[in-house]
Amino acid sequence: MKKVLCLMLSIISIFLLINSTIYAEENKQLSELDVLVMAHYKMSSYEEGNNLWPEDVSIKSLIPLYNEKDNIVAYYLSFKDGQYCVINNNADNPDLIEYGEGGNALIDNALLHSKDSKIKIYYFCPTSIETDKETVLLKIRSHEITKYYENYPELCTENKELSRVLKECREVLNGNRSYNFINWNNMPSGRYQFNNLANIGISSSNITWAIMSDYNNIANNHCGAVCVTNMAQYFKSEGYSCTESSLLNTFVKVHSYVGNGPVMDITSGASSYFSYKGYTLSSSGVSTFALLKSAISSDKPVGMLLLDSPSSWHWVLAVGYREYLSDSSQYARIVDGWNNTCNKFYKINDGALWFFGKSYRI
Repeated sequence: MKKVLCLMLSIISIFLLINSTIYAEENKQLSELDVLVMAHYKMSSYEEGNNLWPEDVSIKSLIPLYNEKDNIVAYYLSFKDGQYCVINNNADNPDLIEYGEGGNALIDNALLHSKDSKIKIYYFCPTSIETDKETVLLKIRSHEITKYYENYPELCTENKELSRVLKECREVLNGNRSYNFINWNNMPSGRYQFNNLANIGISSSNITWAIMSDYNNIANNHCGAVCVTNMAQYFKSEGYSCTESSLLNTFVKVHSYVGNGPVMDITSGASSYFSYKGYTLSSSGVSTFALLKSAISSDKPVGMLLLDSPSSWHWVLAVGYREYLSDSSQYARIVDGWNNTCNKFYKINDGALWFFGKSYRI
């Protein structure tokens, strides 16, 4: 039986049965998992209304698309909810050629009416698709078809952003990362720029933070709930009446909304909890260090989801940042959920992969 791999890019409770063989990280061809990874990266959005990644990650089709030489040049991915994309088969530039809702009608029609389960679909652009090799060659000779890379010459060149994202995701899936949080006293020396949330001191705070081990008897995989509890603890330090009578009771109530993990996005549960306390929680996507700096400077704690392997995910709360002048190395100051301190640091994308982030304010 094929190993069940968790799609780290979608709702964690959704699993797909796919080949889990560890692949070479330098492979220039995409695997099916690579396709899902990059489709998620390009189709998801932090902006409400612009997210095309389906809530129900049920795959309808995931098939290779060929050129006239029978080389796989792209993949067609469609979901039962109606979203779809075509992604370039090149690890140096795994960009989307087309995506949207409703599927590609020509591809879907070819699949629907084919009596051959091993049908080959020849793809040249969204409106130029064939299923017969002889027809393809004839149309190329008569210039009725423009070849794939003639339509998309830019796909032959490296896209540094997308190739970096794919490489980092492959490292995570191969288990080649670890969290490696750094204690305050072990941080590098040298000059740096920094900032912290308003009620976080330069080297300490008076806030008591929730830690996972205190609740192991009543919850499982509960780093998301701990992160939201610590968010409430911070807002409490600013004078908001947003906690229960004790830290334990606050966690129990938060946990009733966030639940056990793994949890891909804590925003819904956090919003429900703060609404129960009489507050409206606003949030905004934080996907870069520049956005993290902006959030911290605006006194907005940032929930960060970090991955060090397909089965190891962890939510932390960013309460500050540090950026060194000598080498521009970047660090988030975090409450890690394992220790009652805000004096831990996470070096951005060195160790665990920073997969998801949002800033919060009530």
